[in-house]
Order: sequence, then C-alpha cells, then structure tokens
Amino acid sequence: MGRPAAGVRGVVFDFDDTLADATGVHERVWPAVAALIASHVPHLDAEAFLDRYESLMESHYDRLLLGELDFQGFRRERLAAALSPWAELDDVLFDAYQRLKVRVVDELCAHPDAVATLRLLRGAGVKVGVLTNGPSELQRRKLAVTGIDAEVDAIGIPGELGWRKPAAGAFAAVLLVRDPVAAAVCLSVIGFATDLGTPAMWAFGQDIGGRNVGAVVGWANMWGNIGAAVSPLVFGFLSRSFGADVAVGWQAAFVACAVVQLLAAVAAAFISSSRPLEPDPAPR
Repeated sequence: MGRPAAGVRGVVFDFDDTLADATGVHERVWPAVAALIASHVPHLDAEAFLDRYESLMESHYDRLLLGELDFQGFRRERLAAALSPWAELDDVLFDAYQRLKVRVVDELCAHPDAVATLRLLRGAGVKVGVLTNGPSELQRRKLAVTGIDAEVDAIGIPGELGWRKPAAGAFAAVLLVRDPVAAAVCLSVIGFATDLGTPAMWAFGQDIGGRNVGAVVGWANMWGNIGAAVSPLVFGFLSRSFGADVAVGWQAAFVACAVVQLLAAVAAAFISSSRPLEPDPAPR
C-alpha cells in the first residue's frame, strides 16, 4: 500500500469483512454447525437449509438493528425460520447451536494486511476510526479478539453513538468520538443557543408586566420548571421506545427537542412587548 493522499486527515473503516475476516471464520465454523443441525434433524436438506439460513440474514439483522430483537432473539428467530420446513427449533438444539457460535467470535482474525494498513495510516498522521453496526458488547469483543481495538483512534457502534450506518450522522459521530474537543464545542454551542433567548424573556416580562412584573416572570419561570421536571421523563420514554435500538431512541429525543425549539420560535413571532398587561396609569 502506498502513502495516503495529501490532505487526508482521517479514514473510517467498516469492521466485518473489511478489517476482519468474518466470512472466513463463518466458513470454518459452519461444517460443525451443519453437522449439529443434521444430528438433530436427520431428514434435513443441508444445501437448502444453508440457502435459507443465509437468505434470512439481512431481514433478521435489520430487526436486530431496529431493536425489535435482542442478539439472542435474532439468532433464535433466524435459525427457527431457516429450519421451519423440516423441524421446529427446540431449546436443546438452540443451546448447542449457541455454544458452537461462540467460535465465530473466538476464532475471528484480522485480514492479513489490516493491522499493517492501520499502522501505516496512523504513522502518516492520519486518524483512523472503525464504524460497525451490531450489538455493542458483541462488536467490542470481536474488536478485542482481533486486536483491531488497539490499532484505531476511535470506535463507533450505533448503541453508543446514537446513529447507525449508513446515516451520515454515524460517520460524523465517529469523528466526535475521536475528538472530544469538537464534541465539547458542539455542546457549548447548544448551551449558548439555548440560553441566548433568556435575557429577551426577562426583558419581555418587564416590558409587559409593569407593576406586575414579578407575577409575569414568575408565571414564565414556573412553566420552565415544569418543563425541566417533565423532560427527563419524556426523553427517557423516547429513548426506550425503540427496544434495544438506543440509536433511534436518542435520535427521536433530539428531534423532539428540535421540534419544541421550533414551536417556541414560531410562538415568539406572535408576541409584542409594546402591549402591556395593564395600561400605564394616567399622570396626576
């Protein structure tokens, strides 16, 4: 591999079948899995079963990423669906299958040139990240087994980032993971923008309140306190509303924040500080 192109500051890699030989380990482990299934289902058509098993991967994995299934549920439903023309999946077979599938992680290896490529990039001053969909615990274990976790500057996993591939936000989030200063700057901008309107609220209360300014500002402040009390409950509910897919849940929470801010901006367009609650008393 040659030197990285001039101006390249960072590269984000996929993990499975890019840096790690996921297909290779599957091919090594599959004969043992097939033999196990055949021992429990003697009339199994092995080729047809493999075709069904592989064809069901994407649809069931999408359900895993959406939080409709946890990882064990993903494995169980995929295997059950693949076996359905020949037999029903029972607990004994599934438990044995699970024990064999541990090898898929334990025997996973990085591609021959993967580590050398990562070291070359980092040696040239290029920051390197990994962005991988899948359950956090599983993906981090695979990264550790292959040694890739020690060779990169940042690791992005949907449940930890709030985004998943192929969303552009997932790639941006990996860059923030790599650069805590950038993350701090973004949070500071949010805080600045949120508090920027506070002086206007207090000034508005004084302008329209007159001698009742205490009641007006107190009324507005009361609703702010109610919002502060309710928002953790709402955001907690939204973050859990999509099952195990924390990424989508927190996206929904941030979208809810954005909608509320937009509604506040629209409402602000219909108020005027030139109309006090009570007219000024006539001069004596």
